[in-house]
Amino acid sequence: PLGYWPVVKYYRGKLIGRGDMLAAEGNAYPFLRLKPIVKSTSVTSDGKFDVTITESLSPELAEGISFVPQSFEAWQSE
Repeated sequence: PLGYWPVVKYYRGKLIGRGDMLAAEGNAYPFLRLKPIVKSTSVTSDGKFDVTITESLSPELAEGISFVPQSFEAWQSE
């Protein structure tokens, strides 16, 4: 569920390494698994939500291939 804050995220980087395949075995293509965790939530005195989120990013790649992050963007979708 997107809740009240739909956000689109873009992680950009390079895949580096040697091998014939980029994707992990059983996957059609390489991808990054994003796991957001809501650490805390509260309502401020003016009725707004205060949400603290942490995220872990796990590349799922073939043996010998690694992801080198270069940039990150987050946009509020319309």
